[in-house]
Amino acid sequence: MWIRLLLFFFFVYNISFAQKNKNKDSSIIEIAPIFIGGTQGLMNFIGDNFKYPESLKNVNCKGKIVVTFVVDSVGIATADLVNTSKIIFKKPRPDETQKLKIINDINNEVIRIFTKMPIWTPATQNGIPVKTYYNLPIRIN
Repeated sequence: MWIRLLLFFFFVYNISFAQKNKNKDSSIIEIAPIFIGGTQGLMNFIGDNFKYPESLKNVNCKGKIVVTFVVDSVGIATADLVNTSKIIFKKPRPDETQKLKIINDINNEVIRIFTKMPIWTPATQNGIPVKTYYNLPIRIN
């Protein structure tokens, strides 16, 4: 049976750091990056493309993963960090080797999605495209 993927995508904690430019160091962006179709488009993209790893399908767990990603100054999104510490394994719990495989498989799936992701419209500061960081929570049940 497929495990339901629940996306909570309101950028719970939206970390935006603008890239340093030659004249200014700014940590506030004027215009945030835009995914094709906006937030709903991003939710649809992840929901349509995220495939549960086989190692996760028969495990009783819930929680969330948080993907920290970068949208660079040309609009390419890259997963920077995948935090799986909020996944709770229920009985029967997998052993440590199984847990490591599950975490590795989740990391690989996130990387796969981000390499497939279309180009964003980059964030701008003073009319100049800048790099921006975001946290994206993905809830797993």
